[in-house]
Amino acid sequence: METQVTFTRPYLAEGRIYIPVSAYEDLYRQRLRELRREVLLPGFRPGQVPTDVIIGRYGEEVLSSILSEIFLNTLKSILQNRTILQLPYYERSPQNFQTKPPFVPYEYSFRVLVVPQEPLLTKPVRLIRYTYESQPDEVEYFQRYMCMAFGHLEPVEQLPSTPPTDRFILMRFHWQPHQGASPLTLSWNSLAMPFAWSYVAGRRLGEVFEVPPQTLVPYTDYIRLVYPDFSPLTVNRVELVLIGALYSTPLTLEALEERLKMNEIPPSERAEAWQKVFQYHIEKNLAQLNAKLQKALLLHAAEIWIPDELGRYLYVMYLTARSERNGSSIEYQAFREELEWEILFQNLVATEPSLEMKEEDLQEEVMKGLEALQEASPKVQELIQSLSSSDTALRQFMEGILQKSGHKIRRSLQERRLQQFLKERFGPPIEQPLSLKMLLLHTI
Repeated sequence: METQVTFTRPYLAEGRIYIPVSAYEDLYRQRLRELRREVLLPGFRPGQVPTDVIIGRYGEEVLSSILSEIFLNTLKSILQNRTILQLPYYERSPQNFQTKPPFVPYEYSFRVLVVPQEPLLTKPVRLIRYTYESQPDEVEYFQRYMCMAFGHLEPVEQLPSTPPTDRFILMRFHWQPHQGASPLTLSWNSLAMPFAWSYVAGRRLGEVFEVPPQTLVPYTDYIRLVYPDFSPLTVNRVELVLIGALYSTPLTLEALEERLKMNEIPPSERAEAWQKVFQYHIEKNLAQLNAKLQKALLLHAAEIWIPDELGRYLYVMYLTARSERNGSSIEYQAFREELEWEILFQNLVATEPSLEMKEEDLQEEVMKGLEALQEASPKVQELIQSLSSSDTALRQFMEGILQKSGHKIRRSLQERRLQQFLKERFGPPIEQPLSLKMLLLHTI
């Protein structure tokens, strides 16, 4: 069987697998004979269904299954035990199945993501962590933002020549940094006003228009979540596409408090309650931004980027699987970023000894979790006592927990160890403050 494989990137294998007739014909004929003995069809006695009828009904399914099996087994063999991530993308030639003699050979051209065996993160990384510093009237501004975000929304097909005074406008744009790059979604609202209204006045939904590069300055930190090297000083031309526009008639503060059930709080305690809501919102958004920024910086340093054709194919497979399970799905860009991160994460796990998880590490993690709960639950106290007094009970308990949640526990522990590894390798992150306006601009 002829094979060819090239690693165009450490994590991307491309090649072809040639399957001659001799590799599948005998097995194909055998499975047809087995089907002929087993299948029950109206008008035929058991085991007497003509071969042509069997081939007509099941031939393509049987041949497809055999060829796929040979292709995948051969692929695993030529990848030399590298772990395959996601399904391989392939094109088969010929596309149609020849289910009757004369049989023909088949060739599979493939592209597949794998976990690299050599470390990818070899370059120094300047880690950054966004922070927020207290500002005057911050809670009042946050309240206005929340009134806008929870306001009554109406779609806009064409923007007015001047912004309305009785309601806000929310917009989203696509900006493509360069040909072939995935477009970024940039948000704009008339509360934060990241750039002048004159650039968007009168624009229609779907319209493409050009703006000066300096309009991207307020978005610099956000853009660097995807393109860490971005600088508005090096951009010569900026074309935006208006992909969404809404009017927001804001709620009154009283209506917002009622919606958030804060009207049930005594007036004397409401200011403190708003401060807690504000603090929670800031911390949540900072945590999300910092997690995304860290991944972007590390992926950039490791030079991981999935080709768009392969990414979209895998995304279609993902959507198909989610629809079959009636599960919610994420957008393509988020899916692609998660997949790129998984390549690097699995590479670090495979090449960095400190991220290796032993069975005793997982058991220790489970016991720590139980001990943290024992003061709040008498049943947990009883469970810990029974486990500590019986090795058999402990072993059976651990086997059950790890079988059910072992992957989740392992991943959680590895992610915590990863933070320690990054700190030791690259030092503590450099703190970079974000203003409240910029922090809230991208959260509606």
